[in-house]
Amino acid sequence: MKKILSVLFSLVIIISASVPFTAFASDSDYVFSNKSDGTLEISQYIGSDTTLLIPATSDEKLITGIGMAAFYMSGVVSITFPYGMKSVGQYAFESSNLNYITFNEGLETIETHAFGNCTSLKELNLPSTVTTIEDEAITAAEHLSAINVAEGNTVYTADGVALYDAAKTRLILYAVFNSTEQYTLPSTLETIGGYSFSSSSKLKTIGIPASVKEIQDYAFVDVSGLTDVWYAGSETEWEAVKIGTNNTALASATMHYGKLPPCTTHSWGDWT
Repeated sequence: MKKILSVLFSLVIIISASVPFTAFASDSDYVFSNKSDGTLEISQYIGSDTTLLIPATSDEKLITGIGMAAFYMSGVVSITFPYGMKSVGQYAFESSNLNYITFNEGLETIETHAFGNCTSLKELNLPSTVTTIEDEAITAAEHLSAINVAEGNTVYTADGVALYDAAKTRLILYAVFNSTEQYTLPSTLETIGGYSFSSSSKLKTIGIPASVKEIQDYAFVDVSGLTDVWYAGSETEWEAVKIGTNNTALASATMHYGKLPPCTTHSWGDWT
């Protein structure tokens, strides 16, 4: 799967190379392009440091974006965004060595595959200002153990291990490296997003409410430990759920219909 994505990404790079930038400015470890609003976008990282604090300005111009593939396959392990950063472009950190990201309050957009194949990413702490996370913005994060969203965000929410839209109708991403072996999705859920459980090795039991209408492509790809699927609806209702490609982990697990899994993770105290 990763080989296919790499080939597709290479084609995107070749095509994009033919599109001219408005202008370039070079500043130490970065190459910048001028944006139409007069601010700068990082178009390439040419340094060798693995821990980065991105500057807020260059030549007295505000840095507001990270461009397409700017840190593609870089060795950067930890990065801190400046206060003016607004967007992270497509494939910006694809296949990089990122462990930790410190996002700024003010960040608004994370585009598709911005953090694709970031297999070393450990935590995701999103600011209250993020309003757009495109499909498959974060994929194959096989060491991700925690997801949090800052208080005040009206578009997204998280419970510590899973990222949802504010109404919890769509699951965007699950922290597949957290220690939980059993997870039950909320009763409001309608869509399980693509790659959301991708590369999970710890999850054994999943509870799916009857409200779910669609499970997108690759949602359960490489979920090697899944043994049981508990679906709150009937078998007939399950057959009506639109299930995308590469979700074989669901087919190979034992199905339970008509109820959600019993709680096995809570330690009950003595009654008072």
